[in-house]
Amino acid sequence: MKQLVLVFSLFLYVHLFAQPCLVRFTSLSENQTYSTCNYKEFKYTLSDPNYKGFQWFYGDGNTCNCNKPKNFYVKNDSFKLMGIVTDSNGCKDTIAMSVIVNCANPCTLSPIGVHSADTLSYACNEVEFSARVSDNTKTATWFFGDKDSVVDVFAVHTYRKKGIYKAYIIAKDSQNCADTVRFDIQILCDEDTSKVKCSLKILNIDSIATGKCLDKKLRVSANDLFAETNWQINDGLKFKGVAVQDFKFLDSGWQKICVWIVDSNLCKDSLCVNWYLKCPSKSVGIFDHGFYEKKMFPNPSNGIFYFEDKEIKTARVFNVMGIEVAAIVEKNDRVSIDLQHLPNGIYFCLIDGKTAYKLILQK
Repeated sequence: MKQLVLVFSLFLYVHLFAQPCLVRFTSLSENQTYSTCNYKEFKYTLSDPNYKGFQWFYGDGNTCNCNKPKNFYVKNDSFKLMGIVTDSNGCKDTIAMSVIVNCANPCTLSPIGVHSADTLSYACNEVEFSARVSDNTKTATWFFGDKDSVVDVFAVHTYRKKGIYKAYIIAKDSQNCADTVRFDIQILCDEDTSKVKCSLKILNIDSIATGKCLDKKLRVSANDLFAETNWQINDGLKFKGVAVQDFKFLDSGWQKICVWIVDSNLCKDSLCVNWYLKCPSKSVGIFDHGFYEKKMFPNPSNGIFYFEDKEIKTARVFNVMGIEVAAIVEKNDRVSIDLQHLPNGIYFCLIDGKTAYKLILQK
């Protein structure tokens, strides 16, 4: 009899006090109206519209807390989309579906893009061109519309004749996939031929070993003689120097070297490069003490590198030229970084701004 009373009491408690899930998924499907072969939008229905929040997991490492799920996939594969809805009682309901990505054109999968581009007029015939491009960009070239061009995201160009010029920038990745932004540039005057035409151009910045790892002779070379040299190291130290400059670095690791030169006609040119300075373990550099502490595996890898240390906050990947090619700014419990969109080669992963690791990509 006591057991029957206990069961009845539990029955009354569950039905009178327990809070059931108020919101549940009733359907989930791909929105064919807006989806493409690799850009996918999804639609769903709920048993009740009064939800508290969503979590979406797209199956490729990307997530979203949005109420309109959509994702840009960068490779052909089958992915599992999972959605979680939470109601006001904290009760969760889950739904999942398979997502098939099958694009015939490899360029459709490439994230190559010119994120922003702009021009600024310095004078009636001088224009500044600048752009921001995607991380997988291999080359970015400005074409000024007068048969001249520059392979760079930033350039200042002087037009010789007034008129309207069709200028554009093309960003290309390693597969030759491209994105373009175009401008109509109006030039209001001809070039002033009374001024000295500047042709001064920096050709290279390199260094000469001195026998000590942190002690270097920095050397700048140009296509002509120049009278003045100004150096800047790591966005901080600026000083007037010479073409072959003695300098002692404070630490090993990534170094940003900038130089400005001026000739006797006051023509100027500048160049910045990123170097990775690695010293033997006996040096006192922070990179040398921690170079292999936070490991990544497998190494070599065919594209996905995993973090052994789950506590890192940021990870930035650079190629051997010092150009950043991938990054995780806020790791948010991600345990890997995907370099499958990059060509085979050697890369360096800078972790939390102070610890670097050499990565070998072999696909």
